[in-house]
Amino acid sequence: MTRSPGGKPTTFAVVPVKCLAEAKQRLAPALAPADRKRLVLAMLGDVLGVLARVPGIARTLVVTRDAEVAAAARTRGAIALSEPDSFDLNAAIGFGLLAAAREGAARALIVPGDVPLASPEDISAVLAAAHGLEVVAIAPDVEGQGTNALLLPLPAPFAPAFGPSSFERHRAAARKAGIRCEVVRGQGLGADIDLPADLRRWPAGPAMDFWRIATANDYRATRRMRSSIARIWPRCSPALKPPRSLATARSSRSPRKSSSRSRSSAGTCAITAHSRTRRAS
Repeated sequence: MTRSPGGKPTTFAVVPVKCLAEAKQRLAPALAPADRKRLVLAMLGDVLGVLARVPGIARTLVVTRDAEVAAAARTRGAIALSEPDSFDLNAAIGFGLLAAAREGAARALIVPGDVPLASPEDISAVLAAAHGLEVVAIAPDVEGQGTNALLLPLPAPFAPAFGPSSFERHRAAARKAGIRCEVVRGQGLGADIDLPADLRRWPAGPAMDFWRIATANDYRATRRMRSSIARIWPRCSPALKPPRSLATARSSRSPRKSSSRSRSSAGTCAITAHSRTRRAS
């Protein structure tokens, strides 16, 4: 069994990512294909950035057959593994698990690339939940249906079965294998971005690459994408204001307001300061 210098089992992260042309098609009602591609790469960047900040993760493997995804992964310090074209999601994950085992990992944490709200603390909690190599840990999505993280000893005691209702499938597989299963619930790790409703459901902040790239001028987002995000942007904390480009997209669709009128009530994104700046210019 391979252990880290601290005496804990060496853990690799395995992140499967679809080809960009196939990714996030359920977001089509809100985002154009080019915007979905940009969003997928940004979310992946957020996830890889979080994994890089977790001391318990020795290495991150990104399994993909998309050259652009592979290049983005290497930029973030991850190792890109090219999967065969015929592989589906679970076959790609299995490919990553075998590679992790060959490289000496004792455990593997499977994390999808579309959980940009996950934090290093969320990931560390999953790692801490499984003591030793006779335990698996699962982080379900907020509905308790899907699996947003799965920590397995290597070689894996059962084959991953990601997809709809995978949370219960993974728990049942652990029981059948006679291995204890720990469940770790967290809103950040439990939040994935699959549907237009998810974009307005999670109060993403401008510190997150996926949200910033989706809305900010300095990341060259398209006008259509900024407008789409503006329409579905949720009520947010009074301390959290949208970037200039989002305020512009929102204010351009409504008449200008008097400077004496404020929209700073709790839970509402304020844009009046930006409106005053535009009138003064």
